[in-house]
Amino acid sequence: MSLLSGGTSRISLFNLITTQKRFGNLPESLVENINQIDDIAVLENLIVEIISVNSPEDFQRLIDSQLSDNG
Repeated sequence: MSLLSGGTSRISLFNLITTQKRFGNLPESLVENINQIDDIAVLENLIVEIISVNSPEDFQRLIDSQLSDNG
């Protein structure tokens, strides 16, 4: 069971992306996709996996993969 709410997980994900300044400004479509994720497990997996991606496009593919695995 997760200790984080969906909102907390989403905020953590955005904080990891922006504080590391990995991608600069995120494309609006990527932000919208993250905001539409309601599954806490998916958000938590994305938090863990963010260190392995090299671009916003890679991150979008990771999101798509997580959603198809859980959908």
